Amino acid sequence: MLKEKIWSQPIRIGFLAVTFCAVLLGTIKVVFIPGSTQPVGEFNFPDSVNLEGWQLESSSAIATVEDSNRIAARDYQYSRNDRSVDIQMHYIVQTEGDIRGFIKQYLKTQTLAGTLAVRERENIGTYQLWASGDRAYLSACINPRGETTVTGDQFRQNRNSHDLTPPRILLWLIGQQELRDFTCLWTVLSATTDPDSLEQTYSTLENVWFSWYQQWRPLFPSS
Repeated sequence: MLKEKIWSQPIRIGFLAVTFCAVLLGTIKVVFIPGSTQPVGEFNFPDSVNLEGWQLESSSAIATVEDSNRIAARDYQYSRNDRSVDIQMHYIVQTEGDIRGFIKQYLKTQTLAGTLAVRERENIGTYQLWASGDRAYLSACINPRGETTVTGDQFRQNRNSHDLTPPRILLWLIGQQELRDFTCLWTVLSATTDPDSLEQTYSTLENVWFSWYQQWRPLFPSS
């Protein structure tokens, strides 16, 4: 009997160690790597969105048939007096949240030297400004929870802060939802400009952005 206990104890310890390592590796994969098992639901952008002080001139869907991560996209054009602003909305899933990659893949713009700037607004988050040709741009990633982000590092920190919470962990453990939500409403505002009025155009885009963000926070697709 004693000999049997001596042999069974290392086996039991080894089994527990293997089980622990398997669970740990599985958890690391789920937590730190965007999972391919994350459910992807359809999302239909509304035909019109109210933007205080601006008149909606047109609204049209942007084709996404060749994209595996961009589920839906829509273009909105607004005007006020002699000014116009174009706003593109892109629902992107299983993403790392780096808008530089989005810009390169979807906009294909060339940033004018010295025009790139990242700014922050309290209770909203960070956003990026730049100019290309005769247009000025403002862009940010609206997250499902937490503030807006620009870089992949900001996006991951946001997910760590707002996804790894006891309620979400509990729902994940019982299989009700994914632990991490790697979705983003990538937003791009743009308007015509020239070098002498660039900062003024940036100011216009910022004011539109602050109002636009408030409209979209409750419209984020549920996960």
